[in-house]
Amino acid sequence: MERAAACLTDVGRVRDHNEDCVGADLGLGLWVVADGLGGHEAGEIASALAVAEIPRFVAEGSTLAEAVEQCHELIRQAPAQGVGVPGMGATVVAAQLGACGEFQVCWVGDSRAYVFGAGGLRQVTVDHSYVQDLVNADLITPEEALTHPQRNVVTQCLGSEALATVEVGRVTGRLQEGEVLLLCSDGLTGEVSDGDIAAVLDAEGSLEEKAQRLVEEANANGGSDNITVALIPAGAGADAGVGGRTLGTRKMEAVGPPVGRRVAVGVAAAVLLVAAGSFILSWGDPFSRNVDEPPPKPAAPIVTLMRPDSVTLTWDEPSVTGGPAISAYEMRYQKSDASEWTDHTLDSMDFRTVIGSLESGATYRVQVLAKNDEGSSEWSDFVEFDLPALQTDLQDGGQDGGDE
Repeated sequence: MERAAACLTDVGRVRDHNEDCVGADLGLGLWVVADGLGGHEAGEIASALAVAEIPRFVAEGSTLAEAVEQCHELIRQAPAQGVGVPGMGATVVAAQLGACGEFQVCWVGDSRAYVFGAGGLRQVTVDHSYVQDLVNADLITPEEALTHPQRNVVTQCLGSEALATVEVGRVTGRLQEGEVLLLCSDGLTGEVSDGDIAAVLDAEGSLEEKAQRLVEEANANGGSDNITVALIPAGAGADAGVGGRTLGTRKMEAVGPPVGRRVAVGVAAAVLLVAAGSFILSWGDPFSRNVDEPPPKPAAPIVTLMRPDSVTLTWDEPSVTGGPAISAYEMRYQKSDASEWTDHTLDSMDFRTVIGSLESGATYRVQVLAKNDEGSSEWSDFVEFDLPALQTDLQDGGQDGGDE
């Protein structure tokens, strides 16, 4: 029976760099998978911070849930200390496993945990996502959520500037002999169905081989996002259990970018952090670029109600056929009867953000600005929305949150 976990992270087939991160502190019996949000030089920093700092907080005496909460505030404050950029964040799922198979899982966002065994595959986390909220409210079915246009919008993430605190999910249980705990980013579950995941885990082979097959399945189905998998068998837990502190555990430190994509976590390893994939910015020929040429005009954002006083903005990436590429986004919004705008710097990769603390019954205007490194910029068209209308659209089954 295998007692060593296997971890693997892969850039996928669409993204040009890896914002996922996975790590383990075997002295604590702790594994962490984080999926970065925020684009180049941001998402990968947030995910690496989550994977490095959650074990440190646990080693210092925090519970796993407390450690996740502390990491949220750490990522929020990191840009002020010169680490990362404002707006970066990460979803996370972390599992701590004891010597007798007892476990706890904590998560924020849509990174998931499953248990696989004789009874099949069972999801033990519940996504913090817009579509999950719709499912919970019986507005759409779980099957409809799989293809919903806003299925990638999360309502909770570490580091979110819109959230003073995060809602940390927590579940406990016990792995039986032969069972495996799967931690993964949405790059796996967005491409591979639960049934196909179960089929891979039920087949012959080592955990390392199964992790590789899961990544290959995700890539074969499109590989639209970074893919991260951690397979943790029942016998991989720490003697210290899952309830408190472990003394003498070395701090997890980031290594990378690694030469290869596959990392197996062995029993002899004390600390492992995989921050796979370097990133490449495609700028074309820098000597032929017209410095006065503006970036492509960004698409007008789609406004979707997230909570009674909050909305999510999403927009499509413009096609870039030449000239200066977009290097950053900004967003501004105002009440329709106000003269002042509220400005907010956005990331350039995930094409989404959240506006919170809105006044009920008010009408707002919002606009997205695309910028390039040459100093040029281009605004999107305005979108106007009001919260009562969005609530009515949601109750009526509407998908789009606003109109131009």
